[in-house]
Amino acid sequence: MRTIDLFSVQNKLEKLELIQAIKNSKGRTILAELFISKPALLGDVSNMEAARAFGADLLLLNDMDLSNLKFPGFKSTFKSIDDLKTYVGCPIGIDLYIIHPDNTGWPGPQLEATIINLEKAIELGFDFVNLVADPDEGATNEQLINHINEIPDPIKEQLVIISGRMNFAGLTGHAAEIFTTEFVEKLAKAGIDILLLPTPGTAQGMDMTLARKLVQAANSSGIMTMSGIGSSQEGSDDFTIRNLAMNARMIGVDIHHLGDAGYVSGMPTPENIMTYSVAIKGKRHTYRKMARR
Repeated sequence: MRTIDLFSVQNKLEKLELIQAIKNSKGRTILAELFISKPALLGDVSNMEAARAFGADLLLLNDMDLSNLKFPGFKSTFKSIDDLKTYVGCPIGIDLYIIHPDNTGWPGPQLEATIINLEKAIELGFDFVNLVADPDEGATNEQLINHINEIPDPIKEQLVIISGRMNFAGLTGHAAEIFTTEFVEKLAKAGIDILLLPTPGTAQGMDMTLARKLVQAANSSGIMTMSGIGSSQEGSDDFTIRNLAMNARMIGVDIHHLGDAGYVSGMPTPENIMTYSVAIKGKRHTYRKMARR
């Protein structure tokens, strides 16, 4: 396998190459989530280009209708997702939702984590998928695990699969009751590659001790981890962003996620991507990333 530097420009990566590239970054990979149906923050520059320019290593697209691909803000048109990745210069993934049986309206079949949509994501050329518990009706931990267990192996062999919980997503109770080592171990056994958990300081009761325990359980189960900021704190002040970055760094995650609700909904506040990057990478690697395409 070729040696991959995720801080350099990457176009097409196989699954194992992407996983190795993330490992090679030694806990300094930044993922920016973008609500793709929102207008571009900068008008004639896409949110994807803006996030990438401010230091994101990976892009995660939310609200992406796989049957009707639209990318606001681009002057160019793209014949394929591979062309888009070449233009932007980094791997790209999508959110798909695991739906509670009582949820009949949101988010719609085009965003559900069905086998058809997962196969479509592979066909289109996406690198990874984040399987999300729907926030409205509260898909349970067992529903997440059961759903992932039912995904065929050929899909798991081609897509990097992220899952877990960015926040409580409709569930009630204490963080320690929702986020357990047993939950982590079952997700790993079901076949995920990366566990998603809340960044300490973003979800009620998710402190450093509990988060570190979950990361250790994931590592012992042979999977990586991603801390998630899905609490609108991606639009916070510099001091908060730096603290969240160092919290995530100290618990030992592999990927640092910034959500799609900055001060303008649709992407993290751009300068916060840079602030977060400087905190975990330093200016040398951050500016290098920002200057390259």
